[in-house]
Amino acid sequence: MKKLHLISTFFAIALLSAGFISCGSTSTAVAEGSASSGTSDGSNIFIILDSNPSTGYSWTYNIEDKSIVASVSDNFVQNNSGSERVGAGGIHTFILQGKKEGRTQVVFTYARANASPSQKRVYEVTVDSNLSTGLKLLSAE
Repeated sequence: MKKLHLISTFFAIALLSAGFISCGSTSTAVAEGSASSGTSDGSNIFIILDSNPSTGYSWTYNIEDKSIVASVSDNFVQNNSGSERVGAGGIHTFILQGKKEGRTQVVFTYARANASPSQKRVYEVTVDSNLSTGLKLLSAE
């Protein structure tokens, strides 16, 4: 299990250290500092958001048109601080995949249960006829 965490952490760090440069010729990348980022590698889209579930806050998302893009993975990885610390933050990685040609919005909100969001990110996802994806940050609150 620890090996899986290391692989997930390595993958996330690799994306961060790559400067969010897109690997696919038809994909785009956006970044807005350490709070969140997004990139695409062709048909997959990676959204990486800082998170700390121990505070009661968590990221949720809403895909406007699920026939265009679907969730593949939704995973939180705690920061590696040399030991497992209770209450340590980390990163929440969402992987979305293009399903059919079109354009839709995906809205991410960071909130406690039954409370107004403290953060909100709105992305526009485009999928072409080859299922290559593009990602654009529309707003960050």
